Amino acid sequence: MRGNITAEELEKLNLEYMTAPCKFCRQYVQFQWNTETPITEDEKIEEATLNCSCDSARWYQDRSTKIKEAQNTAEELFTDPDEASLKKVMQQAAELVIDKNIVNITVVAGNGTKGIFSISASDKIKLKRSVQETAERTL
Repeated sequence: MRGNITAEELEKLNLEYMTAPCKFCRQYVQFQWNTETPITEDEKIEEATLNCSCDSARWYQDRSTKIKEAQNTAEELFTDPDEASLKKVMQQAAELVIDKNIVNITVVAGNGTKGIFSISASDKIKLKRSVQETAERTL
């Protein structure tokens, strides 16, 4: 169970220890889970992997953190209702950009807002929102 919770909130949870194999090393890993929240076998394996200390799991944990941070950043940057589709595309692109399947993606929303998502060779991730102001006059 991940996330930032207070000691008071932690005491209120009905936590139970569970075990499942890491998806990489197959070693069984113990983790705590709230018994009031249902969990599937796939979710158990995911949670075990996110708590495992093997090299592959640590790489996966880092990757998962970067993807989540990028998705949260897109959520923060694209708040205008007219940019909902743009936000969705940027959030979906997070995995592809972080895995370097795509190194740069630029999307323009109907309202003219531009979203740019990129990753550098040194793994610097950039998510940018820009609104182009244009003034046009016809005489």
